[in-house]
Amino acid sequence: MKNKCIVHFCFFTILTCLGLPGLCGQSNGSDAINRVATINFKGLKKTKTSYLIPFLKTKIGQPFDQTQLDEDRQVLLNLEGIADVNYQIDTLHEGLALNFEIKEALTFYPIINFGGVRGNFWYQLGFTDANWRGKGIKLTAFYQNIEGRDNGNFHYRNPHIKGGQWGASFNLQRIASTEPLILPDN
Repeated sequence: MKNKCIVHFCFFTILTCLGLPGLCGQSNGSDAINRVATINFKGLKKTKTSYLIPFLKTKIGQPFDQTQLDEDRQVLLNLEGIADVNYQIDTLHEGLALNFEIKEALTFYPIINFGGVRGNFWYQLGFTDANWRGKGIKLTAFYQNIEGRDNGNFHYRNPHIKGGQWGASFNLQRIASTEPLILPDN
């Protein structure tokens, strides 16, 4: 009876180790399969990958977390210049590949304005780009002529210096007008 119990115990132990390798001190590689191996961006035309990576909480080599991936998708959607974000998760031998499908928004717009009242005509020509150089930098420049006087504006705004939380803005503007304003009735 004692020998029969030992045989059953050994048989049970062997089956357990074959079915559940983690219990016997062996690894079947499931840790590697549940880790992020690569992060790829598809559909980028203007935006640089190096600009997007610092905004992601998901990093290469860390365990996969669906909640964190959904948060990363929302963070990318909130960036100027990004219209839509979807993702796919592919299983590779060395882990998971996260593939973000990105649709970029149009960020370069011309500025063309004109108008006036009797005796005062003005026009404005320039451009604005909300994703200049593909790094989320906003650049606006325009020339404006009011009553024959030259005006202009140059605006530079980098909201995330080196992907961080700090930013900088610079504005240079020239405003020229006739002073004092004299109206015929006053």
